[in-house]
Amino acid sequence: MTTSSDLLTRLPPPPAGKTGWPWTDDGYAAAQRTQLTAWPRFSVITPTSNRVALLEKTIRAVLLQHYPNLEYIVIDGGSRDGTVELLERYGEHIAYWVSEPDKNQADALNKGLRRCTGEIVAFINSDDFYLPGALRRVAQLLVDHPEAAWISGVVRYEDGEGNYLFSRQIPPLPAHRADWIDRWPTYQPACFWRHVCFQRVGEFRVDLPYTFDTEFTIRLPFHGLFPLSVDEPFSVRVLHGETKQQTHPDIYPREAQRYYPDFARYLTPAEMPPFFWRQLRRRYGKARARSLWEAYGEVAKAALRHPLWFWRGWRWWRQEEARRRTVTA
Repeated sequence: MTTSSDLLTRLPPPPAGKTGWPWTDDGYAAAQRTQLTAWPRFSVITPTSNRVALLEKTIRAVLLQHYPNLEYIVIDGGSRDGTVELLERYGEHIAYWVSEPDKNQADALNKGLRRCTGEIVAFINSDDFYLPGALRRVAQLLVDHPEAAWISGVVRYEDGEGNYLFSRQIPPLPAHRADWIDRWPTYQPACFWRHVCFQRVGEFRVDLPYTFDTEFTIRLPFHGLFPLSVDEPFSVRVLHGETKQQTHPDIYPREAQRYYPDFARYLTPAEMPPFFWRQLRRRYGKARARSLWEAYGEVAKAALRHPLWFWRGWRWWRQEEARRRTVTA
């Protein structure tokens, strides 16, 4: 068994001035709080591209999980910022790494997935990192809950200086399936999947470079793969000012519109009206901010393209309004 000093001393020394987790604190005590007689193989993938300033912390936080059956894979998109040199330094501790051009983050992850041999699969981006003992705790939860196809926990958000900002957690799966599509947020750094999830629903969609992880998460319950949600922190997402969420926040809702129809086809005639009307009201509101005529145009297009759903959605909305007035009266 690896002791507290063994692994930390075998890793490359941390940069000057770096202390704490995962630099001088090896997380051994936290890891030892979880014990299993047999550890399922755990595959972790890190996709990266020109993030050398942040990547080392991500790498160390994976390796210092003290997970006895770890397969760590790093897929770099051909970086020119010293990433290759960093990976060479840590190469003996990484099961597989490569530096070559890719289409986008989803493409890099799919390359890693094809290399994975683990029963449990996760990915952690090169500007995020795991908390001590996270992987061992996830493995224990999946062993104790064989009915769960995947685990979701709490993500802590920090700024680029390491200051705590807030925490987020995937809420319980909504009762109405229409709400799975657009009212169920994803916090990927604290998600961990059994390999069967990818066998059942496939890889990440390369044509969705910003929302591929959200789309994948929504795919799972529609295929009968349900999560165990736990109120435990597993990871940290760093908002350093250059994340995709911060630099292109407007792209996410636009890209989501591309996969909504894929899931809407799973909805029954009774489930479809609220979803259709909700989407129409969102489009109307955005268009109304630009001009009233553009907003009217969105309504007209919806009525002409989907007359049946428009009529059913409008009827559902009228019934909901009547019900609300009755409740508040």
